Amino acid sequence: MVDGTSFMESLLILVFLLVGAVLSIVLLIATWTGIKILLWHLSRKREERRMAQRLKRPDGSDYPPHVRGVCTDCGYWFDTVFETEEDVRLCWHCLRRAESEDPDAGPPGSDDPGPLKPQHGAAV
Repeated sequence: MVDGTSFMESLLILVFLLVGAVLSIVLLIATWTGIKILLWHLSRKREERRMAQRLKRPDGSDYPPHVRGVCTDCGYWFDTVFETEEDVRLCWHCLRRAESEDPDAGPPGSDDPGPLKPQHGAAV
């Protein structure tokens, strides 16, 4: 026959083992979640730095603010059109042409070496 003291001791050991197992599982899940959050945060920061670098000129200065719209000079629609201080919207190609003042630069094309390649639409 089982006496009450050894039964309670065995039951208490089983309860402590169960609580320990549950706490271990919770700790593992919390650690895994923390690692994933840290990796996501680092990835997000790396992408923000990469995007900020894409919007810098080679000399390190910023390009003008950009929106999606129609270029004032060439009349094509682009995902990235820069708004100059004179309220003129210019695509990558026309902005470089305006800054370099090269009138023979030709129309925008797929050989555009800019950091964000424009997507041409129909002329407006």
